[in-house]
Amino acid sequence: MGSKISLVRGNNFIEKRKSKSHQQFQVLHTQWFNRMSSWFKWQGRILSSFRWPDIGIADYRNYEEEQVILLVSDPQLQGYQMEPPLPIGAFSRWDIDRYLTRTFGLAYNHVKPDIILFLGDLIDEGSTAVDEEYHYALQRFTDVFSAAQYTKKIFIPGDNDIGGEGRDFRTQKKVDRFVKSFENITGVTTFGFIDYIKVWL
Repeated sequence: MGSKISLVRGNNFIEKRKSKSHQQFQVLHTQWFNRMSSWFKWQGRILSSFRWPDIGIADYRNYEEEQVILLVSDPQLQGYQMEPPLPIGAFSRWDIDRYLTRTFGLAYNHVKPDIILFLGDLIDEGSTAVDEEYHYALQRFTDVFSAAQYTKKIFIPGDNDIGGEGRDFRTQKKVDRFVKSFENITGVTTFGFIDYIKVWL
């Protein structure tokens, strides 16, 4: 009887291992498919960039008289809490970051902006991340947009950055962390002949 119970448990263990292995294979297969999809999307971005219209402003200009503004909406760098564990989550973040880096680089080099406005939701889990996760995400954000290292930037927070949607409440701690990492959530930034006014409701 004991052997029979042991055998049943052994079979259950084997079935569980098979089931787990099958799930891991499915996840890896999905990740591989997503990576190939990202590769084709990237090739499509390169081809489509040749058809982007010329903005008609000289590369060398006086930003006191004219400015080129690049809007970056909802980059939402992938987080850590809602993603698969190692190694799949790490691979997914690397792949998505690389895609964002290349795509942003194409747009940046085409437009050659004087100033960049980031329109909120900079980091997907910026509001809920613990300090260590936030630190790593901030490093990745800097790397992804490194092409604009010396370009003037204005950062507008979204609910993913400081809370404010549903049960993810906005707190002073979240605001302080955003301000320390980026800049004030409200205020006036004067650049050239334009005043950029940020208002958070």
